Amino acid sequence: MRVLILAGGQGTRLLPLTKYIPKTLVSIHGQPFLYYLLRWLKKHDVVISVGYHRNAIKNWCKENKLIVEFIEENTPLGTGGAIRQAKPFFKNNRKFAVINGDTFLDEDLSDIAKTHSGIATAVIAPSVLDGTVRNAGIYIFSNKIFKTLDRPYAFSLEDRLKCVEHNIYHSKSHYLDIGTHEGLKYAKESKVFRGVRWEKE
Repeated sequence: MRVLILAGGQGTRLLPLTKYIPKTLVSIHGQPFLYYLLRWLKKHDVVISVGYHRNAIKNWCKENKLIVEFIEENTPLGTGGAIRQAKPFFKNNRKFAVINGDTFLDEDLSDIAKTHSGIATAVIAPSVLDGTVRNAGIYIFSNKIFKTLDRPYAFSLEDRLKCVEHNIYHSKSHYLDIGTHEGLKYAKESKVFRGVRWEKE
C-alpha cells in the first residue's frame, strides 16, 4: 500500500529543539524518529511530504540509501493542503494511508487498511501519556477523498473531515505523539524504540 507521511510542519510544539531540524529528525536512542517510522512502514511504498527544513530530511534518506519519494511544500499547506498536493502520487490507488510525521502506533497498518470502506477511515487510540482516546493521526483514504480536498489554500485535514462522512477505527494499541515535549520525553525514557534495528526479525 502507498503511504503518505506528512512531514512539512514547523514543529512549533517542540521548540527550541526544532529551530534547526524538522521534528521527524529529532533523536530518540541515537536515531531520528523518522528511522523508526520508516521501519514500521517497511512493507509499504512511502511518499514523504516535506516543507520545513526539507533538505535535512531528503539528505538523511539519501545518506541511508532509503527508497522514498518526496513532495515539496513551497509554502505551508496544512495537513489538508499537503494531501491535496499529493494527488498525482495517489490518484490511481484505490486506497492509501496518510500518517502524521510525529505519530507512532504499534499496530500493523495493513490490518487497519483491511477494515476500510467508503471515502475515509480515521484511527483513534488511547494516548500513551494519559490513556485519553484521541485521533491518532493515521488515516486510510480512497482516492475519492481528493474531490473533498479541492480548495486552493492551506487547511486542516481534521477540520475538513468534520464535513465528510467517515469511519472510525478503534485501536486497542496506545499511540505516541512525539510532537510534544511530553511525548518526546516518554519516547526517550520508555522501551518503545529501544533496540529497534533495520534488520528483519
